[in-house]
Amino acid sequence: MNQAKRTLLREILFIALFVFGFLFLFSQLKSPANLYDEGLVLVNAERIRHGELPYRDFWTMYGPGYFYALAALFSIVEPTMLAARLFDTLLRFLLTIEVYLLARHMTSRWVAFVPFVFVTFWLGTIRFYSYPAFPATAAILLAALALARYLRARRERWLFATGLALGLTALLRLDFGGYAALGCGLAVALYALRRASDEVLPWRARLMPVVRAELIIAAGALLVALPLYAYLTAAAGLATIYEDLVAFPATVFRAMRYLPVPPLIPDFRRITGAQWNDWLRLYLPLATYAAAIVVALRWLWLRPVPAQDRRLPSPCYSWPSLARDWGWW
Repeated sequence: MNQAKRTLLREILFIALFVFGFLFLFSQLKSPANLYDEGLVLVNAERIRHGELPYRDFWTMYGPGYFYALAALFSIVEPTMLAARLFDTLLRFLLTIEVYLLARHMTSRWVAFVPFVFVTFWLGTIRFYSYPAFPATAAILLAALALARYLRARRERWLFATGLALGLTALLRLDFGGYAALGCGLAVALYALRRASDEVLPWRARLMPVVRAELIIAAGALLVALPLYAYLTAAAGLATIYEDLVAFPATVFRAMRYLPVPPLIPDFRRITGAQWNDWLRLYLPLATYAAAIVVALRWLWLRPVPAQDRRLPSPCYSWPSLARDWGWW
């Protein structure tokens, strides 16, 4: 087999893996409905479509973004559970693509398929549709991709794109947006301080790149999230917004769902199957997050900075086409 045929077969296999992942996500599409959680999201979207406002006309502790997205969808197609699930599944597929692109940023395209496959199988087995957590996670990955692009290209428009994605995250899930903004803000601060440390400058001058970068991110986030939240706050009142989105999830809802935490080191000789599942569901994600934080901090601190970039960022920059600079493939 000549080189051209081998290359063609590799490309066919490459595309087939994406197609398989796409089809696998649709395999559970007609699973039984979750009458309360899934139904509540669909009902809220319908109420918005008929002129009602969240927080003022009905109670919810979720951000308004996904309700409005479904309401817009139901204004285009017939408002059915199947339409909502198709929309949800497409967003899940977007999430898997983002996982691949983020991994591709750090490794080869074939190795990047490993996390893509794991996330695809995970999402394909979750029969919990129209849940804002998955679109919010997809928005966080958009922020991570834009931030990774900024760390590579060092162009401030990618900081602004990071902020736009964080604002979208906050519209979908306010808590997710807050945590993601904190992580992105710390990463950018560490990176900017490290670049400024190569200059013999007073500490105030070293802080200026940090402040500038954080302001650019904040501007993008506020541009997306502030208009809708300001409108709903004016309609429902600040006290109602705070109670629904902050106070209740942080206090009452936490107390309602509080359960004893499995011991960090269980007795493996006596642990049952259900207890083992609870232990894995709690500590495996925590261990994954801890490992990711350690690797990210080490990468941010030890990654060499090219000599030509060891300077303070210029206050002026251009805004050429984003597509021209999107070099993921």
